[in-house]
Amino acid sequence: MRWWLAASRGPCGGPAPAFEGQRALQDEFLAGLGADFRQPWTWEDTLAAHGAWNAHIRRRRTRDAAERPIADILIGAFSLRFGGLVTRNPDDFRRSFPDLEVRVP
Repeated sequence: MRWWLAASRGPCGGPAPAFEGQRALQDEFLAGLGADFRQPWTWEDTLAAHGAWNAHIRRRRTRDAAERPIADILIGAFSLRFGGLVTRNPDDFRRSFPDLEVRVP
């Protein structure tokens, strides 16, 4: 099973804050974990995101939805392809992606 690490990129696609902007440290850390973090977005990722977004809209209409859904939807959809996600905020993903294996570091 391959894992996708949600913390591998910061908000603008740069290094995550934990690495203080040093991409080499981040890449060394991720390579040491065996995380395959340089993957393109695929059509299957788009379909997964579409389904999760539709479910989010239905929940929002009943006032039972997350506040910042789009980032979580895209990360969760991408992570489905890899069979799992390592994140510090697992609850943000479990509702939209109940079949996604989520682990906390």
